[in-house]
Amino acid sequence: MFVRLDLYDDEPAPTLCEPDDFLGLKVVLYGPYHLDSAGDALAPAGTFVDGDTALLSVEELRRLAGHRADDEAWSSGFAGMLGYASSKGWLDADGTAVTAHCEWRLCPPDDAHPPLDLVGERAAGDPAT
Repeated sequence: MFVRLDLYDDEPAPTLCEPDDFLGLKVVLYGPYHLDSAGDALAPAGTFVDGDTALLSVEELRRLAGHRADDEAWSSGFAGMLGYASSKGWLDADGTAVTAHCEWRLCPPDDAHPPLDLVGERAAGDPAT
């Protein structure tokens, strides 16, 4: 799974892509490297430790997953991912934030991995269906 942040958007906001892939967690940023503006855009979901690492809110990842977070199988997979992260020292002491690698891409996204709201599974602000 990864958090997508398109800095080319007028109002960039974090979205979750590939939410059923529990084998990795990263932040993919589209746009020029500018940590301050990227940090402002990521703020609802987490913070940057540095340009290569972010600390993501576990609760915000669940919220971004939409209706999937209510599914037992998804919750089990997510808990397994967090357990693995904890065993590697990537989960904070109180279990509320997880470390993620950051990938910066200068080119605009090609929508090969559209966020959930672009594929019709959850529109921003709509209740989970």
